[in-house]
Amino acid sequence: RYGQPRWSPDGNWLMFTTSGSNWDIVRVNVQDNRVEPLTTSPGFDWGARWSPDGQSIAFISNQEDNAEIYVMRVDGSDTQRLTFEMGDDSVYDWSPDGKWLLYTHQSPSLSRRGMDIYRIQPDGTNRQRLTFADGIDSSPTWLPIIDRVWSREGLGMTSLAILLRTTLHHRIRRSITGSAV
Repeated sequence: RYGQPRWSPDGNWLMFTTSGSNWDIVRVNVQDNRVEPLTTSPGFDWGARWSPDGQSIAFISNQEDNAEIYVMRVDGSDTQRLTFEMGDDSVYDWSPDGKWLLYTHQSPSLSRRGMDIYRIQPDGTNRQRLTFADGIDSSPTWLPIIDRVWSREGLGMTSLAILLRTTLHHRIRRSITGSAV
């Protein structure tokens, strides 16, 4: 079984997750149909995302119990673990310039249940928490003018949040139903 397909920025490769006894990430050269496994860890590897320049791949793996973020070269070499927190992480998006990764972190804390958005550089440095609200902040993405957009769930409603690039302050703009928040 195959899932989570992603085209390389140059359109020459298709990357996806295979499932079997565990999940691994593979890529296929669309010119000659050559299949190349990129991960073969004993855990589950998924959620792979190409860097904008096509030179790196970020992905999630639970090789050491928690779902953590890793980065590797496009041939599967030089794999580096970026996150080391208790709880699960999910990579969502590279910045357009390739200098940051947006991801969510779900804390296992009993005093605070929820999910927050972070950013980290692809070498594992400069980790920054971007949201601090109760509830679930998820699905961050980069946009050209606005720095990030994500959905927020809590108190029985889902809202759209926007982080302004100039101030790094976020504002809830509209609920999914369209009413202003």
